[in-house]
Amino acid sequence: MRILFLNAYVPPSDAPASRLIADLAGALAAAGHEVSFLGNRSGYRDRRQTGLASRALGELARMLGILAGGVFRKRPDLIVATTSPPLLPAIAGLVAGRHGTRFILWAMDLYPEIPIAIGLMKAGHPLVRLTGKLNRIARRRCERIIALDAAMVRRLEPSTEGIPLHSQLPWPLPEHLGSSSPEFPSEPPGKTWLYSGNLGRVHEWKCLLEAQHRLEERFGAEAPTLVFQGGGAQFEPARREAARLELTRCRFRPHRSDADLLPELLGASVVVATQRPETAGMLWPSKLALLLRVDRPLLWIGPENDAVAARVREGKAAAFLPDQTDAIADWVAARAEGPIGDSMGFDHEIASARRKEALEEWLAWIGIEPIPGCHNGAPRPR
Repeated sequence: MRILFLNAYVPPSDAPASRLIADLAGALAAAGHEVSFLGNRSGYRDRRQTGLASRALGELARMLGILAGGVFRKRPDLIVATTSPPLLPAIAGLVAGRHGTRFILWAMDLYPEIPIAIGLMKAGHPLVRLTGKLNRIARRRCERIIALDAAMVRRLEPSTEGIPLHSQLPWPLPEHLGSSSPEFPSEPPGKTWLYSGNLGRVHEWKCLLEAQHRLEERFGAEAPTLVFQGGGAQFEPARREAARLELTRCRFRPHRSDADLLPELLGASVVVATQRPETAGMLWPSKLALLLRVDRPLLWIGPENDAVAARVREGKAAAFLPDQTDAIADWVAARAEGPIGDSMGFDHEIASARRKEALEEWLAWIGIEPIPGCHNGAPRPR
C-alpha cells in the first residue's frame, strides 16, 4: 500500500506532529508499506518568529506547495493528513478527490477555532469564515477522523455528519524510551519547577511568573526556581515579564536534546504543562504524553483534561485555573520542600506498551493487521 502523509512539518523535522508521523510511518514501513511525506522537512525549532501577515503568506505558499505536490504525483492508496496548516484538510480533500483515494484526517488542532478563541482573529472575518467552511466540507469527505481526546471529538461531532470519530492521545516517542534507567542530574533536584517545551500563544505562562513572584516574596533566596526550557512565540515575552517582575530565581534555557530531556524532567521537583482554558477541545499539549509517564508531581494549568484528571485522582498531579496563582504557589512550595522520594523514575514498560497499543490502533484504522512485537522500523520516504 502507498500511504501519503500531509502535514506542515514532516520527517525528519523535529516538530511534535512530525515525530508522531515518523513513528507511525516507521510501523507502516516495517509492515512492508511504502510511505511518503509532503510538508516542510526543516527544523521546527529553528523557525523565525514573524508577524501575522508574513506568517499568513508563508502558510499560503506552503499550502500551495503541498497541493501541487499532492496533485502531480503517483496515486497513493491512502492519504493521512493533519490539520496544520489551517487549510490542510481542504487541500487533502482535493488531492484525495483528484486521485480517487482514501482519506483519513488526523485532527491535532482545530482551525479556525484556535485563533478565534485566543483573540487573534474575529469569527466574522471573511478568511475565518472561508477556512471554517472549507474544513467542514473536508471533514465530511473523510473515511474517518482521529481526534486527540474526547473533548475534541465532541467539538467535531456537529460538523462531521456521521463520519466515524475516534480519539487517541499522543503516545511516548521511541527516542524517549531508549533507556529504562536514565542517568539523573548531578545537582540536587529539590527546588525546581520546570516548564519544558514550546511556549506558544495557546499556553498559559503569566500565572507561572506571578506564582513565582509570590514564592520569592515568601521565601526569598530559598524559593524554588522556576525554569522555562524550550522556545516558542511567547518565550521572549515571558523573559521580559520575568525581568519586569524582578524575579531572581527564574531561568530560561534552550531546548534540551532527547538524551537530556528525561533526566531533566526526573530531576525537577515539579513538572508543568499549560493550556489556555478557552482552547479546550481544540488541541492537546504534546509534552503531556511524556509528562504523564514521568513519576514526578505534575502541575496542570488549563481546561479540564481527562488524562490529567486521572493523575489528579491518583494524587500525582494538581489542576488549577490561571487565576489561582496563590494556590499554585502553595502547591509548588509544598512539593519543593518535600523529599524527592525513592519512587522517582520513568515507567519504561508502561510507556512502551502505550506506544505499541497506539500504533496497533492506527494499523487497525488503516485496515492493516498489526505486526508482532514493537514497531521500530524507520520510515522510507519517497
